[in-house]
Amino acid sequence: MASNTITTTRDFTIAGSREQAEERIRRAITTRKGKIASADDGLTAKFGSQVMIRLIGGWIAPTKFFPVKATATFAASDAGTDVRIHVGDAMGVGTKKGMTKKYEQAVNELADHLAAA
Repeated sequence: MASNTITTTRDFTIAGSREQAEERIRRAITTRKGKIASADDGLTAKFGSQVMIRLIGGWIAPTKFFPVKATATFAASDAGTDVRIHVGDAMGVGTKKGMTKKYEQAVNELADHLAAA
């Protein structure tokens, strides 16, 4: 992971089974128009568009267009299912110069949305 990658993590517990917790997170992902990329040991989803950011420019584009990747892992606990959401930018090659604060906002907004599921 690049040293200038913007990331955040949220840990919380959902009362219910792993399947119920996964379904709640899936719904939250689809509400934000995320595309589930894999579901092996958890859920991974991609959001936003590198094309839109490069065409419109990060200074103008709304945060929903910022390319972001989210991973959710699940573990059974006495209180239900412990969930860890890790969200990070998915800018790829290029610079975030001038967009860092807005990218931080995009990452945190998505993490908060998924944690509120």
